[in-house]
Amino acid sequence: MAYDIDSLISRTTALATPPTIYHQLNSAINNPNTSLKDIGNIINQDPSLTAQLLRISNSLFFSFPTHITTVEQAITIVGIQQLRELTLACTVLTTFPSIPDDQIDINQFWQHSLGVGVASRVLASVRKESNVERYYVLGLLHDLGRVIICLGDPATTRELLQQARQSKRLLYQLELERWQVDHGEIGAVFLKNWNLPASIYQPICHHHCPEKAKDYPNECAIIHVADIIVHALELGGSGEKHIAPLSDKAWQRLGINPEQLPEIVEKIQAQYSESIELFKSNLH
Repeated sequence: MAYDIDSLISRTTALATPPTIYHQLNSAINNPNTSLKDIGNIINQDPSLTAQLLRISNSLFFSFPTHITTVEQAITIVGIQQLRELTLACTVLTTFPSIPDDQIDINQFWQHSLGVGVASRVLASVRKESNVERYYVLGLLHDLGRVIICLGDPATTRELLQQARQSKRLLYQLELERWQVDHGEIGAVFLKNWNLPASIYQPICHHHCPEKAKDYPNECAIIHVADIIVHALELGGSGEKHIAPLSDKAWQRLGINPEQLPEIVEKIQAQYSESIELFKSNLH
């Protein structure tokens, strides 16, 4: 019998609500009559979000020579699409509650997620992709299904974690054996229920098996490689104790020269430190 993802997700609805401001921004951006002031007013509804977006806009992430003091100025300089993605990142980090320590260290989990966000952003920049902040969000959200499993089915979570430790196998492989789906697909269904666009949830669905990605294969390949790099660098922890195998097809799809890796790793480590500093108030 197929695993009932909707039933699992229904047990978390009281704990996580869709990011309202993100959806308001989406509607405003898609309305040709919306002004920059209108978009600024939406963001300014949340003073803490406004302050954080201004900190990010003035950070090493962008390295703009001009100090940005208002949301409207940030929209002009950083870009509407980029601020929308960063808004989603900020709200997600404050949406989910903590998880008992006998499951996953939630602080380490979000540090790992931020690391994959940074690595995805760097890889996307190397490939000269447009709107690299979307890749940052994809990396940040890639393991969200694991949080959903922890919240909706804590007993099975503990069982799988123990099994992974004893057998020295990967968690996602045990999930597939148990349910025929892994946390990537569970997270994708959850984000789809949040009414996020397919460009966000579909790349996440198969990030451990990127050769299965029929839609957004480049994005899926970037998340896959970023996840492996971050595990190798031991930036945070997702609950996995071992590094997953690299998909040759995903690596070939990226077309990155291995000689570029030292520079890529250096950029990831620098931006990771910056990212942790920027979001430390959001971490549990």
